[in-house]
Amino acid sequence: MTRHALDAQHYTSAETFALERERLFGRLWNFAGFASMVRERNQFFTRTIAGVPVLVQRTAAGVRAFLNQCPHRQSAIQTARHGRRPLVCPYHAWSFGDEGELRGLPNADLYGFAAEEKQAVCLTGFALEQVGELLFVNL
Repeated sequence: MTRHALDAQHYTSAETFALERERLFGRLWNFAGFASMVRERNQFFTRTIAGVPVLVQRTAAGVRAFLNQCPHRQSAIQTARHGRRPLVCPYHAWSFGDEGELRGLPNADLYGFAAEEKQAVCLTGFALEQVGELLFVNL
């Protein structure tokens, strides 16, 4: 029987990890946490899954998963590992709705967004599935 093994460099290679993130973890369902961690509205937890900052939060629409990054300056929306807080960026106080849509924009005149541009600004959402008490995210 012939055995094939990866070269040792693949176990620590940044290039191999980038390919795994793109071709493997980016397409599979990844365990993120437990539903008990987000029982109440605005409860959240954050994780890094395959190098991607993920935010899981209960909104009025249910449990949602987002890229934990504001579309404005890429600041984390939630900076703690877990807690209870609305979807508001701590950097410039942009606030987001239940599905990640932009809701509040302090000093909106400064940005000069046309109405259709403002509608296009939102959090990047990820697919989330609950199986029993387990929460899985697909990047």
